[in-house]
Amino acid sequence: MNKKLLIISLIALFIISACTSSKSIETAEAEILAKKTSESTVTIDLEPHQFENGVLDIDISLNTHTTDMSLFDLKKQVKLVIDGKEYYPVSVPSLSGHHTSGTLRFELPNKPDKHKIIIIGIPDIEERIFEWP
Repeated sequence: MNKKLLIISLIALFIISACTSSKSIETAEAEILAKKTSESTVTIDLEPHQFENGVLDIDISLNTHTTDMSLFDLKKQVKLVIDGKEYYPVSVPSLSGHHTSGTLRFELPNKPDKHKIIIIGIPDIEERIFEWP
């Protein structure tokens, strides 16, 4: 009876530790992918999520206390660069107020291994570059 209880306890401990470590790995991967600029009046956070059916989704969050974000159009101010080729988002969030977020959506022929996002004209950094391996 004690051996059964010990074996069941060890199995439960193994399952719990496996679940916990996979969450830590997912969190670490998300932290590696997330990019942020905060050296100006507008903080921008970007985090690529998934590439599915020829579409790359990247979450974007903009925060400020000095600028009305509704004055900007991300379709004109954001581009994705892969191997020197430029792609513009097919879908962007509507900006409003001082705190806004949503998803940038790009249609691509293949999943990129290495890419960068360039955002222009958001105060007070004229060009922001976010790069992923």
